[in-house]
Amino acid sequence: MTPTADSSKSKDSPMMRQFQAIKEKHPDKILFFRMGDFYEMFGEDAIKAAPILGIALTSRSKGNSEKIPLAGVPYHSYEKYLDKLLKHGEKVVIVEQVEDPKEAKGLVKREIVEILTPGTAAVGDLETSASLCLVALCKSDRNKIGLAALDISTGSFLVDEGNIADLSERLKVLEPSEILYPDDYDLEQFKREFGLSNGSANFTKLASWNFENKTAMRELTEHFGTSSLDGFGLDNARLAIGAAGAIFRYLKENQRQQLSHINKITRFDNDQLMSLDYSTVRNLELIKNISDSTEENTLFSVMNYCYTAAGARRLQSALLRPFKVKAKIERRLSGVAELLKNNKLQTEIRTFTKRLPDLEKLGGKLGIGKLNPRQMSSIKDALEIALELKRTLEKASSPHLITIGPALPDCSELIRKISAALTDEPPLLTSGGKIIKRGFSSELDDLNDSIKEARLYIASLQKIEREKTGINTLRVGFNKVFGYYLEVTRLNSHLVPDAYIRKQTLVNAERYITPELKEKESLIFSAEEKIFALESRLYRELVDYAETHMADIMLTAELLAEIDLVSALADLAVPITTAARRFLKTPGLI
Repeated sequence: MTPTADSSKSKDSPMMRQFQAIKEKHPDKILFFRMGDFYEMFGEDAIKAAPILGIALTSRSKGNSEKIPLAGVPYHSYEKYLDKLLKHGEKVVIVEQVEDPKEAKGLVKREIVEILTPGTAAVGDLETSASLCLVALCKSDRNKIGLAALDISTGSFLVDEGNIADLSERLKVLEPSEILYPDDYDLEQFKREFGLSNGSANFTKLASWNFENKTAMRELTEHFGTSSLDGFGLDNARLAIGAAGAIFRYLKENQRQQLSHINKITRFDNDQLMSLDYSTVRNLELIKNISDSTEENTLFSVMNYCYTAAGARRLQSALLRPFKVKAKIERRLSGVAELLKNNKLQTEIRTFTKRLPDLEKLGGKLGIGKLNPRQMSSIKDALEIALELKRTLEKASSPHLITIGPALPDCSELIRKISAALTDEPPLLTSGGKIIKRGFSSELDDLNDSIKEARLYIASLQKIEREKTGINTLRVGFNKVFGYYLEVTRLNSHLVPDAYIRKQTLVNAERYITPELKEKESLIFSAEEKIFALESRLYRELVDYAETHMADIMLTAELLAEIDLVSALADLAVPITTAARRFLKTPGLI
């Protein structure tokens, strides 16, 4: 008799049954299944991911005689692997261990904590000026289209409404990473109408009710804390609102509950900005060249004297959507002209902007709950530089710069809080301690003091034992499996004291423990477990506090990007002005 699928499943190990239960809910996605220090991928997921990631494909037992393909990546560096999969168009489900394996009774409990797609991930390099664009399209019976575009990494949220011809141009310029569309649309017809080729974007269909105006209005007004969207200029944009609401629904489905950095929504069809069609952008090679679609030899590459990625993004935006109102143009140029003439002020500003991290994307990390301690420290650094620039701009006199300085928020209180809480060199992870500075929490200080003597004992143990045994090559080591140990080479094993207890045998060495070392180790491990948990909680509280300043952080990021752009344009103007003077002085030209 042929075994049924259920009987086959019953022979799987409990862990594999746990994996299969989650996989059945997400058959189109790759599962990153946390097992200790690795995220493992099984079966078809492993077969698909291994060649993309350039990692080995192995196998493991399913619990019976059958083997299942296996591939894994280290959890501490998983983001670079995620980035590769997402750029390849894959969607990834992060399945975490949600209880301590030491305390688990039987199988460790695991749950989905995040679903990542090409348009919603916000992972990868903070230093890049590239945007992450998620687009939703909502079509009416009269061939009118609503479009919403979100860059979740920066919080930029733009919407538009119009006919297919105009919005298809807009869509091509945006070059979205992912496009959401209602499930009652014919995708192939949709692609033809918008002139989209296969492979130009990743398409994701959603149930059509996600695009309904009432559902969208409820989602958006709840998020922005408003009774309507009229204040954003969306009073007559039902389709654009529907598309924007679909983006929010999609983010929530993908476990993106925190989005505090998205604090405004803006229309594309702004009376003060010019919209360039795709042919113009492409043929003038504004952002990408025609030959290989890179930035090399483009207008952007020639003009980009910006020190920050946020400034570079602002320059790209200025090239793709330039001002068409004379007053706006002249206002920015007044700042450029002042810095061109006032070299001292320009040098001061450039000295500060050169040190700026990408506050816009750091704010995005904070907004989605993915900011690590080192990045929190970078937010503090950016806000400190912003205060220096605020003081520096008091010397400015141009209409543009004298408005930017006072508009920079004073975030002194947040700076003080972060400075008091974080160590001078905070780690990337929140799970291993060394995050919180001494003096911030008396409870934490007391825990650290309780094991100070034990730590000093282990720190000095190598020197003491070398002198006591005469084994000059003896060393004290540590690993997660065996804890602390004394390692002695085989050649010196005859000198090992009787009090040493053999713990592990290696090819050329033996590892030992002593009763006193074991006692100190137990004391440290017990206290460190409490220390790490407390530091993690204190850091979460710091994140919550920083999030209450989100509006000031994002406004500061926007103004810093503008300062960087204006000072970069002033630097750009120097060689242009010099060349123009030479040109005018050339005999026979005037």
